[in-house]
Amino acid sequence: MAQFTNDPALNSIVRDSSGPEEVVPICALNPQYGTTYVSWFNQNGMGSYDFSMQALDNFGYHAFQPSSLTVSNFPQNSAIFVYDTKVDNTNSMVSAFQDERSGVLDVVAYRVDQSGNFQWGSSGISLKDSQQQAVLLLMLEYFHPMMP
Repeated sequence: MAQFTNDPALNSIVRDSSGPEEVVPICALNPQYGTTYVSWFNQNGMGSYDFSMQALDNFGYHAFQPSSLTVSNFPQNSAIFVYDTKVDNTNSMVSAFQDERSGVLDVVAYRVDQSGNFQWGSSGISLKDSQQQAVLLLMLEYFHPMMP
């Protein structure tokens, strides 16, 4: 795929495929590495959404196929709730969101490196407490630590 355009009147393509819409895109960048991660939910044609991503190098070249990398295709609610995507200190994308893999809303997190390797497994990790209640997640970029 082509690199970033120099023409501000033209869009640089992040996802090149036809079909269902994309919703709630988030971009994350760690300037130390130059990789830009873009994550979004796209309708999968079955009344739900898949969670997808694309990584772009500092010249705008795609790391994954033009149609993106599907991170999660577990069932989603009909409404997309708050989620976040950040880049960690290893230049990996870390995203947390809710899905309904257990029949109720679950908070899950994924860590995917710039080569598309799922570092926390293909199903990510569940973020629940011992009473099976979804925990509130606040994601902070490693280079902006919160001080007590």
